[in-house]
Formats: sequence, C-alpha cells, structure tokens
Amino acid sequence: MSLSSDPGRCDRIEVPAPLLTPRLSGIGGVLLVVGVIAFTALLFTEPVRAWASLLGGALLPAWVGIGALGFLAMHQLGGAKWTAPVRRIMEGWTSGIPLVLVAVIALAAFGASHLYPWFGATGEAHHAQFATASKAAWFTPTRWIATTLFAVLIWIVLRAAVVGGSGRWPKLAVAVLILGGYSFAMFTWDTVLALDTRFVSAMAGFYAFTGGLQMFLALTILTAVWMANGPLKGVIRSHTLHDLGTWTIGMACFWAYIAFAQYLIIAFAGMDNETAFMLRRTQHEWMALLVIESVLRFPVPFLLLISQSTRTKPWALILAAASILLGGALDVTWLVAPQFNPEGFAALAILPELAVIAGFAGGTLLLALRFWRRHGILAHQDPDLLPVVNAEHLH
Repeated sequence: MSLSSDPGRCDRIEVPAPLLTPRLSGIGGVLLVVGVIAFTALLFTEPVRAWASLLGGALLPAWVGIGALGFLAMHQLGGAKWTAPVRRIMEGWTSGIPLVLVAVIALAAFGASHLYPWFGATGEAHHAQFATASKAAWFTPTRWIATTLFAVLIWIVLRAAVVGGSGRWPKLAVAVLILGGYSFAMFTWDTVLALDTRFVSAMAGFYAFTGGLQMFLALTILTAVWMANGPLKGVIRSHTLHDLGTWTIGMACFWAYIAFAQYLIIAFAGMDNETAFMLRRTQHEWMALLVIESVLRFPVPFLLLISQSTRTKPWALILAAASILLGGALDVTWLVAPQFNPEGFAALAILPELAVIAGFAGGTLLLALRFWRRHGILAHQDPDLLPVVNAEHLH
C-alpha cells in the first residue's frame, strides 16, 4: 500500500459521498458475534472468568473514548488546527462509550459480586476486607453502582456536546478535561483497583488515560490511512499523517514513562498493600505477557516511526498502529485476569478473554461506522479545513 504524492494546492473541497463500508461492517459484525459467543461459553463454564473478561473488554471502549475526548479537548484549548481533516474521524472513535454503559449495567446487575469479594459481603465480613473504616464505608454496592453509572453517563453527555459542537467548543473543552478526567479516574479506581482493595495507586487513572490516548491515536491512524486512499484522497495528505505519526511516537514514550513511574514508586515503597497487586501480575506467565505488551506499545512503534522518512509511509504507520492495539488488548487482560488466576495460564489459555475484547472492538467499529454515515467523515464547513489541507498552518 502506498499513498500517491500530495497533489498541488487545493482551492475547493467537495463534500464526500456517504460512507459505504459493507466489508468493514461485516468484520465488525463477525468480531461482535465472536465476543458474544466467547462470553456466553465462559458464563456457563467459568462465570468468574466470564465477568472478568467482560470487564476487561469494557475497558477498551472506555479508554479509547476518553482518550479521544481528552485529545480533542486539549487541541481545542490549544488552538490547534492540524486536526481539521481528521477531526470527524477522531470524533467517531468516541462511539464505543455506550457499550461501556451496557457493560456496567450488566456487571451491576449480575457480575460485580463475582469480581469484587466485598460487593456482597455485609457486617463484619465486609469490614474485615479493608484496612480502614472509611474505606469499608466507601466500598458498598450502592455507592459503586451509583458512581460508576454516573461516570459513564457524564461521558455520554460530554460526547454528545462535543459532537454537536464539533470544533466550536472552547469552554466545553474545560468541562471535558475536568469532569471527564475526574470521572475517568474514579471509574478506573472502582473497576480495576477495586479488584484488590489493598492496592492504592494515585497514577492508575493517568496510566489508563495515557493507554487509551495511545490506542485512540492508533485507531485514527488506521482510519486515516484507509480514507487517504479512498473517500478522503487529496484531503488527508502526508503532513497530516506525519503529525499523527509524531503524536504516536510521543504517546509511546509517555506511556512507557507513566508505566515505569508507577512501577518504580511501588517498588521503592515496598508496601504490602501496593506490591501484592503487582506481584500477581509479574509472576509466572503474567510477567511474559507484561514484557510482550510493553514491547508492542513502546519500542515497536518508536522504532518504526522515529525516522522522518518512514513517518508518512502507510506500511510503517499501519504496523505501528496494529502493534499498539494488540499491546492494548493484552494490557487490559493483564490488569484484570491475574486477579482470578494468579498461578498463570497455559499456552493460548487467554484466547477467550481476547475474544471478548475483540467483541467490544467489533461493536465499537460498528458504532463508529454508523457515526460516520450519519455525521459524515469530514468537517467540510470548518474554516480551518482548506488551509490545513494546503499546509498553510505549517508556514
């Protein structure tokens, strides 16, 4: 695959035709069906594992959706213009957030008691699971359901406002960063850290956001390369792909820094409450999984895109994006699954978990395609669009 050289100056941009993607829709549908089958099979054989895989799968659209909203908000506040040709693409990748709401409702109704030992406990049995009385008072089913649902509903409202005012929401950007940031941190604490009530990490929400931002950029790259050869040919040019590649390198470095910083703080402190969570995930086969995902998310994309000569090459961008997405899928599995299988796993034993994650990926893809069919793939009324296509913002 190769992109043709950028055409000359563009004086007018036509409105793209409605997006028709029967093949991609079919792929998304197949992935969704595979995920549903895998979850159902686990539900009848290993219920705890089924709900753990559902939680891991739900993290994917949550991380990607919040990563997209945060990225758009930061660029809006900074007055960035380069995203104009791909902003609708970016907005489309927020479409998976409603899937998180469905998953949270299912967990609240049926699955949370399988994942969180404190969820169904009462009296002394409940208090005995926590180091302090205040923590025991905080971790209750009613509070967990209320705040987790509220967090996801905040994202849905913010997403609707962002999409409705595409490119014209500087004040809303502040709300996205503040409300979205705090609610996402709480969501991460309540869904991931609450698997082990002894674990405390002030960086967990930031780690999840950084990982989501990295995966969102990978999805944007794949979509942009595809559309640059198709419906947006001549609109998405090499300088826009270069910018996406540069951001991807930066986020790969930043993700590696945050991941190592969190581990370093826990290792230096040596506190039982914190090390127990990490020990489960750095022993047996889980350590190998950590190494694999770390390589996929940092050295691979960094080395592929560090050269200016390859940063606009479709093959390099696609390989870097695919590596990041596979690493992200392994990451959410690594965060959740070891809590229920600390002794490791046999070869290919995590395929059901990855299949459920693939189901959420397929559902997110279908919703994104629906978004682009309804809202278009290009913000053609944006006054910055034509100057950016002609690279005037670079001068």
